[in-house]
Amino acid sequence: NFGIFSYLVILPFLVLSGIILYFGSRFYLAEIYFKSSLDNLLNNRVTQTYDDQNNALRYNPYIDRYHVAFSQTNLSLANALASREKLTNNDQQNIPNLVKQSVEHAQTGVNLYKTNVVNWDNLGKIYISLIGYAQGAENWAASSLIQKINLDPNNPNSYFSLGILNSNQKKYDEAEKLL
Repeated sequence: NFGIFSYLVILPFLVLSGIILYFGSRFYLAEIYFKSSLDNLLNNRVTQTYDDQNNALRYNPYIDRYHVAFSQTNLSLANALASREKLTNNDQQNIPNLVKQSVEHAQTGVNLYKTNVVNWDNLGKIYISLIGYAQGAENWAASSLIQKINLDPNNPNSYFSLGILNSNQKKYDEAEKLL
């Protein structure tokens, strides 16, 4: 007997409940996939680790730690493929794609949480690992490490990493100051 008034009260509640249920389930599924990826990593199931991290990102692409972990997984897979004695054509195509994904996800992690030192450290380490393979990797690595130092100036490891990078580039005066 309430008529239109009952619909005006119930309808927004149902819509809000549906939205909360939809996004809540996506976030929960992402966490389940991410936890599963970590379990698979411990058990050395690489393909499942990759797939689970990819699924976690599909359900919730707004968590920086998912991107950082996925960037490390991609780089590890690229390194594993590159260390094979005989590379198939498929391997030769997958290596640059995995490296590209590694960099993109590391950058996304930084963009999602710009004041997280771990994200900058991850990006810097990825760039350092690409020195000799990607033009400009030294500059990108230095930039990332400088940002890390700006965010955490009391961490001696950051200065050490940048000092070693400068030493490898034969910038000995800068390296000496940092070390």
